[in-house]
Amino acid sequence: MTIFDKVMSSKEIIENEEFEQVQWLVDDLIPSGQAGLIVAPPKAMKSSLSMDIAQAVSNGGKVMEHQARQANVLIIQNENNVLTERQRLLQGDREVNDNLFFLHGGVFKLDNVEHMRDLTNYIREKEIKLVIIDPLKDCLSSDEILNNMQEMNRVLMRITQMKLFLEDVSFILVAHAVKSTTERSITEKDFRVIPENALGSTAIPSWYEFCFTMSPKRGKSGMYSIIRLSARNFAYNKEIACGYIGDQFSYILPDSEKKKHREEVEENELLKALKKQGKVTEIND
Repeated sequence: MTIFDKVMSSKEIIENEEFEQVQWLVDDLIPSGQAGLIVAPPKAMKSSLSMDIAQAVSNGGKVMEHQARQANVLIIQNENNVLTERQRLLQGDREVNDNLFFLHGGVFKLDNVEHMRDLTNYIREKEIKLVIIDPLKDCLSSDEILNNMQEMNRVLMRITQMKLFLEDVSFILVAHAVKSTTERSITEKDFRVIPENALGSTAIPSWYEFCFTMSPKRGKSGMYSIIRLSARNFAYNKEIACGYIGDQFSYILPDSEKKKHREEVEENELLKALKKQGKVTEIND
């Protein structure tokens, strides 16, 4: 097989129904075959978010109430060790299965051509559809690469080429935000982390097709983060909070959403009661 086996005519592109709309790995959140970021300050629960996304996809579950397509997932984790990962898996409320794979040890480097070749082969062998690399700065041979636009562009281009070659594999890089965002998030109520806050070269926020940003906040019951999704080719304007309730990572509806949800429940309950009394009838046209 060569790269030219993927050549398509203009007619094939027009007539292929798969290209008529976005193909989703997670409905309205993560498009299939695209590259994304998670950008957040330290202790903003970015690894918890990436783990939850990974488990949801591997199980065919939901992320923030959005349905995921079941698929094999690989997490390259260069920050946490196996013991930390095991604890998170045991504490979580999602099913543990054989569709989620981990590489630990801090050995894998994105700027190593041989490592990238091995990654491509592994993705194809295990039919991986989502690769999460956490964190970006520890998957590079030096901080100089992270801060050098030319070097960082070269690293990101390798991922882009892999993504284009594999077609239906999504990639998420977990990136630290600059330190100042932690204090601003806590002290400024309306402050939100943006993709441009990613630590390192400006090549990083210029690269993504979708980006989750996480802004840590301090509430009455402890710490939580507000998640916002930025995307180039589709709109998503909602914000949602996440945090730990006991030992479990959970998504928390904002007060406005809670009120809306409560009103919908009350309306449904009222409708049920009226139907039961025979005061409402359904008409099927």
